[in-house]
Parts: sequence; structure tokens; C-alpha cells
Amino acid sequence: GTAGAAGAADVVGEATAAPPPPPPPTVAPADLATLVPTLPEVQHVIGDDKLTLYHESRQLEDETQGATLDHPECLPVLESGDPQAYSMPAVTGVYGPEFRDFTNMSDPIQTAGTVVAFRDIPAARAQLETLLAAWRQCANTTVVATYPTQQQITHRLAGLTDAGNGITIMAVELAGHGLTVLRLIAAKANVVIDSLMTFTTSRNEQQHAVALVNAVLDKIPGPR
Repeated sequence: GTAGAAGAADVVGEATAAPPPPPPPTVAPADLATLVPTLPEVQHVIGDDKLTLYHESRQLEDETQGATLDHPECLPVLESGDPQAYSMPAVTGVYGPEFRDFTNMSDPIQTAGTVVAFRDIPAARAQLETLLAAWRQCANTTVVATYPTQQQITHRLAGLTDAGNGITIMAVELAGHGLTVLRLIAAKANVVIDSLMTFTTSRNEQQHAVALVNAVLDKIPGPR
């Protein structure tokens, strides 16, 4: 009888031991470009058929043009996808298209969304927290960038805003230039989205900018 009882216990044990859950889905570096809205999609969201694809990058690039900042800790706010703001050993892939319509220089528009893949989900989450910490530190700050030509641009950083769906935004006004740079960051799975949209201060493109980030989030597998 004891063998039968032991056998029954084995069966019960097998039945109650749930299989390990599958690992959460991640995005392969080669698939990053498929996450980002295409030129026709960007034109449609913004309502501007004169937008063109100006540049594509597959690595994090220094876009500072040699400028020095009086608050260097605010670089992660002023530049999207700057390598100095990232934990580069954890990065496995980058894709960053930039779209522009500069046909009317009194009403220019630019949108650039960098998507960065990390080796795993915790690494992406840690990167987002690093960026958010810099954003919080720099909220409601004025930052002056001085270029090698000695030209100076004053950036007035607003506070952080929760745009929903895990998207954090901050508006940066380029003082005296009539331009606003709206910065947006989010993360899902092993991907960080580091985006910006530049437009004349008189027009509010926040809704369009958030829609473009949400379009990326919708294509990333897994829970938010």
C-alpha cells in the first residue's frame, strides 16, 4: 500500500508544480527600426506632408556641436540619445530617425525619436530611472549653452509632466528664438524611447509628439 500512496503523492506533486513562466518578450536590436513610425505615418500624425527623412542613426551620437553647458548635468534633457547619458555597455542596439520640415523657417518643425535596446528589461528600466533623475534635477532650471563660435543659447526648462502610458515629457524653451523643444522619454520591455519635437512656441505639438511615442510603445511586446 505504501508504494501506491507514494505514487499518488508524486502525481499530485507533478500536477501542482506549475511550469516556469516564459521569459517576458524583448525586442532584438535588428527589429528596432520596425518600431518607429514611417515617414508617411509621421506626416499623417503631424498633418504635414512636407516632412522629409533628414537623418537616420544606428548609434548614439553626440549632437552638442562642441557646446559647453553651465549645467552639464542637464545634457540628458537638452539632447536625446546622447551617449554621455547612457550606460553604453548595456546597450545592444540603436535606431534614431529624424524628420524635418524647414520649408518655412518662420514655422519649422523637427521630430526625432531614438529607440535604444538593452541587454535585458532591468537594464532598460535602470536607464530610464537614470534619465528621469537627471530630468528631475534639471526641472525649472535655466541652462546656457556656449558654442565654439561663442554663440550662446539660453534654454528654459519647464517641469516634468506625466503624459500617461509611462511617458514623461518636459518642454524646453529656446529663449529669444521663439522655439520649443518638447522632450519625451519612456521605456517598455528592454527598450528606452528618447524623443524630441521642435516647433515654434506659438503652436502646441504636444499631442502629436505623445502620439508618436505611443505608436512606438504599442509595437513593443509585453506589458507596459
